[in-house]
Amino acid sequence: MRKEYESYSLEHSMKNVINELCTKFDVIMSGQSWMSPFRTEKEVRDWCKSNMPYRKFRNKEIETFFIKRLHSTHI
Repeated sequence: MRKEYESYSLEHSMKNVINELCTKFDVIMSGQSWMSPFRTEKEVRDWCKSNMPYRKFRNKEIETFFIKRLHSTHI
C-alpha cells in the first residue's frame, strides 16, 4: 500500500510541477517575459532545475517534457 501511495504521490506531484511550469514556459516562449525565449536544450534544462519547487534538482521526465515543447515551438 505504501509503495502504491508513493508512486501515486510522485506522479501527482510531477503533474502539478509540469502544470505550474507550463504557464511560465508559454509566457517565456511567446516573448512576453523579461527572459528571452529558449534556444537550446541546455537553457531549458537549467530553467527546469532552477524552477523546481522545494529542492533544486534535475528531473529527466520534466526536462524531456519541456524539451519536446521547445522543439515543437520551433517547427
